[in-house]
Amino acid sequence: MMALVRWAVFAALTLLSLFACLTVYRFSAFEEPSRERLRPFTFAPSPSVKLLLTFIRSVITSISYASMLAAVLLSVTMAGVASHATTLSVQVGLSRDMGSGLYLRTFDTGSLSRALEIVKGYDVKLLAIRVRDPVELRGVNGSARLLLLGVSGSMMGVFGLPSTRKGVVYVEQSVAQLLGRRVLIGNHSLEVAAQNLEPLLKVYLARGMPLVHSTGAIGFSVVAVRDPKSIALLHAGDILELVKGLRLGIDAVLVVSAPPSYAHKLRGLGELGVVNGTRLTLLTAFMLPTAESMLRVLIASVIAVAVVVSSSSGVTERIARLSSSLSLIGVSPALARLSAHLAVLIPIVVGGAATVVLVNALLGAPAAVSSLLSLSLSVPAAALFISSRIGGAEWLLPASLSTTIAVITHRDPRDVAACMKKHVEADEYFELMEHEFLEAGTEFLTRFRLLYRYSVGIGVEIQCYLARRGRELVLSVLTSAWSLEEVGPRELSSVTRLALSRVLGAARLCMLE
Repeated sequence: MMALVRWAVFAALTLLSLFACLTVYRFSAFEEPSRERLRPFTFAPSPSVKLLLTFIRSVITSISYASMLAAVLLSVTMAGVASHATTLSVQVGLSRDMGSGLYLRTFDTGSLSRALEIVKGYDVKLLAIRVRDPVELRGVNGSARLLLLGVSGSMMGVFGLPSTRKGVVYVEQSVAQLLGRRVLIGNHSLEVAAQNLEPLLKVYLARGMPLVHSTGAIGFSVVAVRDPKSIALLHAGDILELVKGLRLGIDAVLVVSAPPSYAHKLRGLGELGVVNGTRLTLLTAFMLPTAESMLRVLIASVIAVAVVVSSSSGVTERIARLSSSLSLIGVSPALARLSAHLAVLIPIVVGGAATVVLVNALLGAPAAVSSLLSLSLSVPAAALFISSRIGGAEWLLPASLSTTIAVITHRDPRDVAACMKKHVEADEYFELMEHEFLEAGTEFLTRFRLLYRYSVGIGVEIQCYLARRGRELVLSVLTSAWSLEEVGPRELSSVTRLALSRVLGAARLCMLE
């Protein structure tokens, strides 16, 4: 039944994650129009998201990357399947020899009742129930607010505790005189008996574990109640009936002679421990992998890293080719490297996390811890190696590009310049920001200031000189790139060459018309 519940939770979380990702992609990854009119704006997915998806599509279709991913996921699964765990425990020294049995401390009345039902038939050595808040005792002569302490068990005499009877509340002599012969606690009527309760203040189950109520702590020392007049002693059975009716908070300690095999039945009801003489072994809820499991995790991670190293050449080669192609449209090396790293790591991390969740659902938390350790070792190692292979290259500073063409044409230079402006305005790669046309006799200058559409702030300035030499029309073009962001020289050079080719293409068309 629990396995079905875990699978249902896993499926629900998976669907919720997919819905969240689709929502973020649909509504968050959009460009917003700038106040400056650069070009007609249409909503479209962010170029960064499109770039990342391009790298992911390229990477995951690689056989080498499939081998890397399979190796990492297999190592994560192997680490979980081959794991062994041990329960983390804490040793505590008891003040008295209590033989052998089980220890339970709980703060819930229902948990205490279930525990008593489970160990029914075994000897209850000590049951101490402390009501955490003062309770009003209404007597014949007066009333008092006291801290209730219920104690019962076969080893009360070992701790020097006075015996208790059901239906009787024990208080100090002065308090008994104030209350009278009987008191009401809620709807329960109890007989009042005078008793010296000062010995209770000196009883400690273990160091830092007083029998009576604690009022706080100073450093690592627990401060217990010091005034016996503030305590009312009852039988533990009476306390259980009172707290059920009044819904009071409790702090209960149970020591029972049940065998250690009953520990798993009491797990989840409170702080659990095993008693052996004067030693109390507290069993925590944490399960730690053994040294043997850690060695297996390390071996599985090393194997996964070895496969990653051997398979990374094909992946980095594909990434390098894609980065080179993207650089022609102005993608910077830093952005390409970041996208490549994310494209490599995202499928591994997502697949590894899903595998850890499955291991946890099928094999339990200790196996999931081993799988998580294997994933934590494999992913950084793969990331470091891929990063070193992708690396960054050194580029030469781009020089300004220039060229000169001469075409035999009868067209007027003014018409050619106007035609070039028309084609540049309609270009799909560049936005015309500024245009200037100057005329000096038979020579003409037309200047274009272009903004590259597929980047944040990369542009090119192009100066075109037109002059008539007989039947020939000579065109000289000089370009220079600029950028508002930090990009590499190679990217600026690529954008410059692209702009030059677009302008020259427009010029040739205009000269031939």
